Amino acid sequence: MPAASSEDDRATAGRIDGKGVAIIAVSLISAGGRGILAGAAAPPVTPEPSNDRPTRRQTARARELTIHAAALAALLWSAVALDLVSPGPLGRFSQFPKGNDFVQFYVAGSLAARGAFAALADPGLFADAQRPMLPDAGLAFPPVYGPQLALFFAPLSRVPYLWAYALWAGLTSVLVAWTVVVCRNRAPSLGRWPVATAAIAAAYPPFPYLILVGQISAVGVASLALGAIALERRSRLGAGAAIGLLGYKASLLVPAVAVCLLGGEPLVAAIAIATAVALLVAVVPLAGAASVHAFVVNTLAYARQPDLLAKNRYLMASLRTFWEMLLPHHAAIAAYALSGAAVVGAAALVWRRTSNPLRRIGVLGLATVLAAPHLYFYDLILLVPAFVASAAILVQARALALRWCTYLAFVAPLAAPIAAYTSVQPVTIVLCAWLAVLARTVGSGAEPAAPDDPRSAR
Repeated sequence: MPAASSEDDRATAGRIDGKGVAIIAVSLISAGGRGILAGAAAPPVTPEPSNDRPTRRQTARARELTIHAAALAALLWSAVALDLVSPGPLGRFSQFPKGNDFVQFYVAGSLAARGAFAALADPGLFADAQRPMLPDAGLAFPPVYGPQLALFFAPLSRVPYLWAYALWAGLTSVLVAWTVVVCRNRAPSLGRWPVATAAIAAAYPPFPYLILVGQISAVGVASLALGAIALERRSRLGAGAAIGLLGYKASLLVPAVAVCLLGGEPLVAAIAIATAVALLVAVVPLAGAASVHAFVVNTLAYARQPDLLAKNRYLMASLRTFWEMLLPHHAAIAAYALSGAAVVGAAALVWRRTSNPLRRIGVLGLATVLAAPHLYFYDLILLVPAFVASAAILVQARALALRWCTYLAFVAPLAAPIAAYTSVQPVTIVLCAWLAVLARTVGSGAEPAAPDDPRSAR
């Protein structure tokens, strides 16, 4: 079995005590007032002249939305900067390594660069390799990622840690920004609001949090963007390959594949699985079959004991941890199985009822977030396509329930202190409601058919 030391023992301690408190406190102050998604209440876009009353009102509300989102973004990113821009390798408030979670990827890359692949799956050896970079010798990240990711980070490990973290933070920002652009380009009704879109993206709380902790969730959201592009081009091969990139975390890949399979796209599901397997098999000549086998064994071990990676559930958003905080263990497992099947089924229903690539990828990301057994707030960046898809509907149609669910989903990560004191994850409840309303909106025909309905693979 893997060592008892957990990724979350090490990572989440810093998040809530230092870095997380800074972001949560500053966000709660700035999230009051009009609300991040107030612009969703704007009247529907019409082809009338730009000087008519509805268009003027919508323009005014978009301007107001941009101002509020920009203010929240400035506060969030200032909190991040205050922690990171400080002398030395440790954060100003957290007193953990800057980037925190990035330590495991940097160390994995350095081990791969040296050819020490055996240490990537050995808890003791992997912990020993991290200790020179950690302030507490008794804590370390467990070996939960595969040798393919270690090889990916090997080039970054050749530069000093802080430079590598800065480069990764920059690449993460580029991937998230590119995803926003890709999704907005597939929502023509949002074409008039590029500044508002950028401000909202910058103000989404999981984005600065992702940069703060140095995680790799940008890879996942970029994979979803690639999937939207492939679906728009009617390429099942491309869509399956894109979704298969989620295989860097098996906990993300499994629910995504289930949505595709139940959504009437078995070929996409099969290609996704084949892609994930191929990426792992491809590193065998470099990492060795023993290293890959050991990674698979570790993955299965953590799947049997997921609580090893979920010490602070108030910083998580999945249905599994939601029920574990409320019910006895066996009852929680049953509730998770039923509710997880329900959200996957709802997303699959959307896949069967619409050919819109953005809405398909949006609900896939939403269902993946809820059904994954292990998901922290930084992984909520996977919801970017869902936000853009919902916004594209809201600027064309009056959908009160969808408007409020979208708004609440945006600010729900700020409710982490509530979960810490009440043992209830508000974000999970909100995301379930959002998925249900979005599925009903699409399935009932209430969604606008144009202009946001490019044809895609069915």
